[in-house]
Amino acid sequence: MAGLPRSLILLASVLIGKRVSFGLLRSMKAKKKKVQRAAKAQRKARRTSPATTLKGWQQISAFLSQPVSVAQRWAKDGMPLKRQGRFVTATPEELTKWLGREVGGEPVQVATADLDLSKELKRGLAFVREQKNL
Repeated sequence: MAGLPRSLILLASVLIGKRVSFGLLRSMKAKKKKVQRAAKAQRKARRTSPATTLKGWQQISAFLSQPVSVAQRWAKDGMPLKRQGRFVTATPEELTKWLGREVGGEPVQVATADLDLSKELKRGLAFVREQKNL
């Protein structure tokens, strides 16, 4: 209903016999815009290339594939972050290194669009074989 012209909504409400308040329509449009902005921010966070700096909790949590609350909790536990004014920034390389240390030295790689998965699989298998031989 939020995308329809007012005149059409008014006509439909008269035919149906229900009264539609324009305040309700405004609030529905505001909610729709808010949802669209959040979706746009998520798409933008996914598009960031691995060589760039991740700026803000949304981009950092999207890179880690975790909710914002988890990223904030990990920051309290020592995740490498830089505070620049009111923003929090991090580089993908630092986050990947930190994740590797947190899991006890096991190879960890955050999947990105340009990641060579076969290379990472070989590296992970080599690590497992090495641990088996110890």
